[in-house]
Amino acid sequence: MKHYLKSACWLLGEKGVSFFCVLLVNFQVAKYLGPDLFGSFSFAQAISSLLLILSGLGIHNILLRDFSNVNSRKDILYAASLLLRGGFSIIILLLAFILYRKSILTIEVTIFTLLCLPQTFFYYENILQSKGQGKTIAISKISGSLTSALLKLSMIYYDCGIIYIILCYVLESVIISAFYVFHGRYLLKSAIKNIDFSLLKSDCIYLLKKGAPLLFSGIMVIAYTRTDQLMIKSMWGESALGFYSAAIRVSEALNFLPYLIFSAIFPIFIKKKRESLKSYETLVSRSFSIVLVFSFLISWVVYTFSEKIITLAYGIDYTSSIPVLALSCWGFVFISIGAVSSKWLLAEDLQKYSLMHSIIGLLINVLMNLALIPKFGIIGASISTLISLFFSSLLLYLMSSKTRKLVLIFFRSVLLWKF
Repeated sequence: MKHYLKSACWLLGEKGVSFFCVLLVNFQVAKYLGPDLFGSFSFAQAISSLLLILSGLGIHNILLRDFSNVNSRKDILYAASLLLRGGFSIIILLLAFILYRKSILTIEVTIFTLLCLPQTFFYYENILQSKGQGKTIAISKISGSLTSALLKLSMIYYDCGIIYIILCYVLESVIISAFYVFHGRYLLKSAIKNIDFSLLKSDCIYLLKKGAPLLFSGIMVIAYTRTDQLMIKSMWGESALGFYSAAIRVSEALNFLPYLIFSAIFPIFIKKKRESLKSYETLVSRSFSIVLVFSFLISWVVYTFSEKIITLAYGIDYTSSIPVLALSCWGFVFISIGAVSSKWLLAEDLQKYSLMHSIIGLLINVLMNLALIPKFGIIGASISTLISLFFSSLLLYLMSSKTRKLVLIFFRSVLLWKF
């Protein structure tokens, strides 16, 4: 247990450094580009994020769960994941290039899509997490984050333009993947040396089958967290999108925390489930209690100082972003609840419900956006996101008898407030 908690501390430390780097760079990029160009930049990231999800095939959490299983063949499973993601990444890159040549995609989106290829090797991170080796992950990511941040700031200082800034994002992934290739070389050599094509084929089919619900769920999540941006651009223009993107960059910078923590301690979930159902449910209940307290406190701080955060970070040109941040920061509470819920689904092998909830969440988000954005603009988009997050993170778990148990655990954690 202590080993995994120490690993989680390393990962939190890394995310603290990355959080600072991301915020600093985002603030400077937004100031450098201005609301209009920053809107175009954010739109390119929104489109490319969907392509990145596609290349991942939804197998990230499946690998984390299976690598935590002492009986799994980690070398063959790792080789299968590299083969699948590498192949799909090449297909997506070729597709992006063809669409760019046909003037369907912009050069910014096409360059962002290059992230697919180096991120193929990010799956080794799952092996390190399953072993509680957060220190190695932290060193790799801090190296990439600091190098990339310095280069991005240099590109801004020397007025190199948006293309070179985007290339720095790609370089960050290249640096991190180089660390993972180095640390995972023995495992990869073992897979090549002891290659069993029938087992490799079997693992590929297994990953595709198990990852499919999570892939579509990921697409739905990206869709309903980016649909508002697409609709804002079409209804209110790039300037409004720039104001909206500036605000949600701050709130989204917090959203990694619960998913990072529960990815790091997920092996403990699996271990507790094998040992005792009671201790496993107690762990889930206490997880809810902890994330509720901390997410509410963090959201309250951001809400209270939203005006100062925007004016200090972006300047007076972005004052229209203040009410958006004051609303969107409360989504962190629902996202934190969703982080626990999603890991529970994975531990119970019920990931198909994650897809179902994401689809319904998307429909709710789109309908709310259609109703609120034309009338209230970027404020309406913030309200729509909060409502859809509330439904998808908890309320939709009441729909099935198999997932209803989690809602009972959640309310038990609220009423009994165990730590």
